[in-house]
Amino acid sequence: MVASLASKTTAFGTLPNVSHVDLIERNLFGHHIEMSCRPIVGNAKPMRNDEGKAGWLIDETPEEKALAKWRQGDCSEAERIRAEGWRTFASSLNPQLFIDAVDELSPPPDQVKRFELADFRDFVVESNISETTPLKALNRAIDTFNIDHHSAAIIKKMWDRKGRPSLLEFAPYACFVLSIIGTTLWGVSMKKMTARPTNFIDEQYLYYLPFCQIFVSNDKYHKQMAPLFMSDQQKFIWAEDIKKSLKQLIEYYNDHTDQLKQSGMMGFARYPPLELQTEIHDIYDFFQPDWRRLAMEPRVKLSEEQKARILKEVQSFRTE
Repeated sequence: MVASLASKTTAFGTLPNVSHVDLIERNLFGHHIEMSCRPIVGNAKPMRNDEGKAGWLIDETPEEKALAKWRQGDCSEAERIRAEGWRTFASSLNPQLFIDAVDELSPPPDQVKRFELADFRDFVVESNISETTPLKALNRAIDTFNIDHHSAAIIKKMWDRKGRPSLLEFAPYACFVLSIIGTTLWGVSMKKMTARPTNFIDEQYLYYLPFCQIFVSNDKYHKQMAPLFMSDQQKFIWAEDIKKSLKQLIEYYNDHTDQLKQSGMMGFARYPPLELQTEIHDIYDFFQPDWRRLAMEPRVKLSEEQKARILKEVQSFRTE
């Protein structure tokens, strides 16, 4: 299964996100986690050239190394390490723990019966960010994420020195993940979603929502849950719709092989064909509304002199 997944992940332009387990721990220890719909990539080293221009060198990350091994069919060690980490995280979550922790905040039973999944999300989020119970929310995070006693003591001292803020202020990413966990637990316990053994594995994909613009899935749990935790600047796409769109594009380009050979992929297919309208076109319309105008403009090619100048500048950078 892992090798199959890796084979569908192209090596070109693929940068796996840092593991949510690492991000949660760092966030609770006071590190800022950027949640701006962009991936967080590890092994980045600051660079600078003689003119003072700054940049970053991104070495191959552990996640990339694992993907490379999986593509080659070597799933033994790589799969064991990553799968063990995911299973450990999932198994450390006590399905009743979160609900017990917020039991005193539970809405009246007659209201709960009328609650939809979005209502449970709102309730869980409110319990996590409530300024009247910030310590309870922090303890809930420490218990839910199975933080050891020594680390928990350090985290609480940091929280105390910062003026005992709400969990949302202190550790926004940990708060986000905790809200997903709580919503799932409430949804399952109140039969608003199907209880499946894989729920707490499928759930972990949603922890990466703050680091993407588009979330594509063919999973019913994701279809229910992902939109509840996405902003209006993000889109959830049903995987079958993407497959259908890609099939249409393949058929189109197969019918235009001469133009592809003449202009190249980046010349002829840098934007979706204007003659079609697919889910992929809708995505472009959403994220780059002026793409149709740009698609009509001729592609600007770099001269050999420009290419040489860019290469020289890139080669001038040194790690700090």
